[in-house]
Amino acid sequence: MIGNRNPNPLFSLFVCNNNLLAEKPVCLIDVGARGGPQALWQNLLRCVRFVGFDFDEQECTRLNDEFRQKSLDVTFYPYAVYDSRQRKTFYVAKFPPSSGFIKGNEEYIRRFLATVRNNLEVVTEAEIETIDIDSFVRDHGIGCVDFIKVDVEGAELAVLNGAKACLSQVLGVETELNIGPTRNPDNLSGIDALLRGQGLHLFDIDIARYPRKALPRGYLSYEMNGFRIDFPQRYGQIGTGDAVYLRDPVFERDNGLGSFEWTQANILKMAMLYELYMLNDCAIELLQEYRSNFSSSLPFDHFFDLLTPLINGFGKIGYKDYVRLSNSLPWFEMEGYKRGWIK
Repeated sequence: MIGNRNPNPLFSLFVCNNNLLAEKPVCLIDVGARGGPQALWQNLLRCVRFVGFDFDEQECTRLNDEFRQKSLDVTFYPYAVYDSRQRKTFYVAKFPPSSGFIKGNEEYIRRFLATVRNNLEVVTEAEIETIDIDSFVRDHGIGCVDFIKVDVEGAELAVLNGAKACLSQVLGVETELNIGPTRNPDNLSGIDALLRGQGLHLFDIDIARYPRKALPRGYLSYEMNGFRIDFPQRYGQIGTGDAVYLRDPVFERDNGLGSFEWTQANILKMAMLYELYMLNDCAIELLQEYRSNFSSSLPFDHFFDLLTPLINGFGKIGYKDYVRLSNSLPWFEMEGYKRGWIK
């Protein structure tokens, strides 16, 4: 899970609370939706059409009952998603959220802590039918998909390969990564190549480290009340991660690329995604570009104020004051670079 998320997305809340996307809500597909929508979307579901998938039928029934009472456009489907419609072996793990189409590499994971080995231990197998995102979207008349989140225990590349039609227009993707041979094959390079080929850019990445069992509890810390096991682990080989890929409409416009459609709805959605992933600078830049080149009555100055970060230890100030203050401060890092510049 990406840790760099905005706990108080003021701009996005303003867009939703003022129904600025009432006619074209954010269409979000979540593959691996056990537990419901991610926390960053919970307060924005009024302006979201949420389509979730999880192999657990009971979990989908529970979630559908929960959200039906809230009168939100949130639906969960008990379908297994892959790159096409086919019959495939599904491996049920001792730790159910670790279940999936690709089982752990036993020879490799036995070198790590017991939690890794136990979580990935297969307790049963089942032959199940799969679907792909593009076929589902077409058959159910979903229309344009804005964002896809995928967390399916190593099968993320297959799921995304089954969504190429959606990826050609999607605004962003959040995906889990398997880095190294914990599950074969490693999907990092394939996912990166696929999404870059669709015009998406890597904007953020989180990693998780897994120590070898040579240190039987990983790395330890000491506090006033005694020793404890570090979590998350600060050392060890990178084994998994999460990445966020987003469009860069300003880059596309500057380079004559035409993937992004500069409509008001798309601008608001794109700026929301930037804000949700703590990319407020990107959101402001995008809105400034839109105001400069297109006719719109949107309250841009208010948007910029909402997107202006808090100042640690001080609080909130407006965008113009923030820029003025930033430009008045000595920039010691730049001065250091200047001394090394070629004359």
